[in-house]
Amino acid sequence: MLLLARSYKLADLSQLYPIMRGTSPLLVPLLGTWLLGERLPVVGWLGAALVVAGGLPSRRALQGGAYVGVLVGLAITAYTLVDKLTLAYVPAVALNVLSNAGNLVILTVPALRTREAWREWRERPVATVAAGILSPLSYLLFLWALTQGPVAALGPMREIGIVFGTFLGVVWLREANGMRRILGSLLITAGVIALAVHP
Repeated sequence: MLLLARSYKLADLSQLYPIMRGTSPLLVPLLGTWLLGERLPVVGWLGAALVVAGGLPSRRALQGGAYVGVLVGLAITAYTLVDKLTLAYVPAVALNVLSNAGNLVILTVPALRTREAWREWRERPVATVAAGILSPLSYLLFLWALTQGPVAALGPMREIGIVFGTFLGVVWLREANGMRRILGSLLITAGVIALAVHP
């Protein structure tokens, strides 16, 4: 979470989000098949490759601070695999509650020390509460999905959010290089579809 917050101060949303969410789709299938003995068919690997190709950062992007997005992607890879292993022993709801409790303990004091957190609460209380509800709910759905199928396929499929993040950054926040970033998000969408329909 701290890396995520730091990355948003260094680069555009439409630039960062594909990098953050495009790193784990490459690593999760590799590590899932290697460490967990899962199998992903050829079309599944093709889908993962498309997701990665759509989210690959340019050298200029990395020099501009988007390298932190790669670190966030590595963190996403790590906790996705750990969560998959943990679900063999802990129900999805319990794991989600424990994760959120850990975030509450670790992040509350640093957040309350910043002016931005108080300003956000004053200016956007409804959006703040909605984000606090939707974020853990969305991850709970992903944890449930992990109990139903292999992480090698489900990890990359989770990154469909790249499309929405990129679109919001380009259209709503009016960030630069919009067409290139949207084309990258379309590649990611094609990859997610390939992962979703593989036999």
